[in-house]
Amino acid sequence: MNYKKIVLLLCSVILLCSCNNPKYKKEIESIKESASSISQSLEDEFKDYVFDAEGAQKLCASGTVIAEDGYYIVTDSILNKYDIRTGIMAPLCSKINCNHNSETCDAYVFSKRIEKCNCLDYKFIYYNSKLYCVEVDENQNYTLYRYNKLFSDKEKVIELASFSKDYTRVEGTETSMVVKGDYLYYVIGIFNPETVLQDDYIAEFKCCRLNMSQENSQPEILYTLEAPADTFQDNLGFSIIYNDDYIVYFHQSTGRFSSKNRDIIFFLGILAYSLKDGKCELVLDFKGDENQAKYLTKYGFLEMNNCYLGDDNNIYFRIYNGGLQEVSLYPKGIGRYDIKDHDVQCVYETSYTEISNFASDGKNLYFFEVNHAFGTLDGKAYFTATDMEGNVICRKELGLDEDYVKEQNQVYERWKENGANMSLYTLCQELPEIHCLDERYVILYGDGVGYANLSTKYLQKHIMGGSDAPCGIGIIKKSDLLSGDELNIKQIYSYE
Repeated sequence: MNYKKIVLLLCSVILLCSCNNPKYKKEIESIKESASSISQSLEDEFKDYVFDAEGAQKLCASGTVIAEDGYYIVTDSILNKYDIRTGIMAPLCSKINCNHNSETCDAYVFSKRIEKCNCLDYKFIYYNSKLYCVEVDENQNYTLYRYNKLFSDKEKVIELASFSKDYTRVEGTETSMVVKGDYLYYVIGIFNPETVLQDDYIAEFKCCRLNMSQENSQPEILYTLEAPADTFQDNLGFSIIYNDDYIVYFHQSTGRFSSKNRDIIFFLGILAYSLKDGKCELVLDFKGDENQAKYLTKYGFLEMNNCYLGDDNNIYFRIYNGGLQEVSLYPKGIGRYDIKDHDVQCVYETSYTEISNFASDGKNLYFFEVNHAFGTLDGKAYFTATDMEGNVICRKELGLDEDYVKEQNQVYERWKENGANMSLYTLCQELPEIHCLDERYVILYGDGVGYANLSTKYLQKHIMGGSDAPCGIGIIKKSDLLSGDELNIKQIYSYE
């Protein structure tokens, strides 16, 4: 499908309409019919797709949201909408002649935890055709706001926490804020400096929920647990994962120094809240030596920031060490951990150097595999999909950007002259990230450089400017990914 055709047709309609000449009436009607036909064909392509608001959240990283008619995507602090019907991504801004690059833009979103922001962690929730996010003001008040689908008509919902009033704050919404049913699930941390300092920075955290369907609803505390308070000592924080049976609150931290016994303490906890009987159970509560924690299971420790709760009540996660043929610094497999009987199994083990950026839709597992090319020419990367038992469905190579290859070949030749044996693939830096997926598309962020349809020609500007925007964003039709021979990525954003 040639998506540019829609844009050209619409531009033609505008130009012809502006001249207001009756003789162009037939041409205008013909162009309108063509544009409508293309848009309809895009809708027909996914006519069997049924939007599942709850399931969609499980498949999104921070900065992306799945909606009925497309995807909300944050790029360089601007909220955009990618429209399935037109194949076009555009900022949610109505201002004429806006450059969409500053706070004056209607679509501007800013997120820094140490300062005030209008969208904490770039995390949006999509519920009942409304957008929700947490705003932090200059007094560190954490307030939940509601917007319409066009990111306007702002309404205050409720103040969730206030550091200035009672030392509370909303924890890492990037991984620990979801909606299940009519409830918003999140975590509140309490950081009273006097009490926290007395106990080696161990603080209380409240696992909460809020009924979104009722106006003036008040938060409900499901459970209170202890965990490291500060985030500057490698604290990995909280994550919330869920299925139809459980809401699972997951916390993990490393490098916790205890002044009482002079040991390094590792914290790992899994709290399961049953949606059937409303009971909470701390199914895993580990506090101890970090080396012991790495072997909590025969396949290594659970990785909070890259995990998925399946319908079988298993937590799927990447395996680092233990149980496999060799111990590795990199994730080498996919494992699953049963939250009820604590049984752990290895589902998939890679023959490559590393498994990167794992995701799942409940039917299949998706991840990147790569051979690190230190001194070799074998550093190719692949996008792999398996079923939930680890049987490979497809493995497709990520191609390199042509302009990138030309530029880096010059660098590569200079290195060879100086006796170095380095690969072009090594220069690609980081693999893309799976930011969201549903039955229609997989959205990929090109956070590194060099991969085809995920890069930018303004690489130096991107690096020197310190932008948190991806180099490029691409989409893959899911049906194409799971069939065919090539990885067809359509680029919908490039950093400029």
